[in-house]
Amino acid sequence: MKHLIGFLIILCLSVNGFADDYDKEVNMEQPVYKILREHEWKEFQSQGYFNGSKDDLKDGFIHLSPADQVERIIKKYFSDDHPIYIVKFDNIDFLKRLVWEPASSGDLYPHLYNASLSIDEIDSFEVRE
Repeated sequence: MKHLIGFLIILCLSVNGFADDYDKEVNMEQPVYKILREHEWKEFQSQGYFNGSKDDLKDGFIHLSPADQVERIIKKYFSDDHPIYIVKFDNIDFLKRLVWEPASSGDLYPHLYNASLSIDEIDSFEVRE
């Protein structure tokens, strides 16, 4: 199944013209991370679920990041936010629900459609002041 999904992603990238920029296979079972501002983390904790940030709600899916993209995302979107919470999701059933889609850079990012994040699915989290 993993190979079929990988093939379908490559096929989609080829059709959409992104294949030239795509030079590595994505491990779809790798942990992913959600970066949260303090008020988002508090909302997540109090409700037990998180429907997404303003940007997530606007885009229609929850943005997540693999480990190798977390620092770049923090610098680009969260440099003025302190503290931030880096929440790790490593549950295989959760990871199977993600859709990996290319950004304008050609990098693939995991997105969660039509669902909320659940506090029960968190593997761990890190606080950065």
